Amino acid sequence: MALIAYLMEHKNNYGPHLIIVPNAVIVNWKAELTQWLPGVRCVYYVGHKEERARKFAAEARGALGPDLQDAVRAFACELHGA
Repeated sequence: MALIAYLMEHKNNYGPHLIIVPNAVIVNWKAELTQWLPGVRCVYYVGHKEERARKFAAEARGALGPDLQDAVRAFACELHGA
């Protein structure tokens, strides 16, 4: 979070940025991002396979650049061994 704030404030790098966290701590990350970076638009890519696909199609595709879209897909494939 501090790195993203630094990049935005000092380097004019507004992303997109990808943060990968375990499901067990995503609620904490949501709370912290809301508290410390309230002006940042966040897309939470979680849920069952169908829900993630729907969310990606409806929400993330417009917010994420093509490079980050490819990173999310590559990470998901690596995670599932595909």
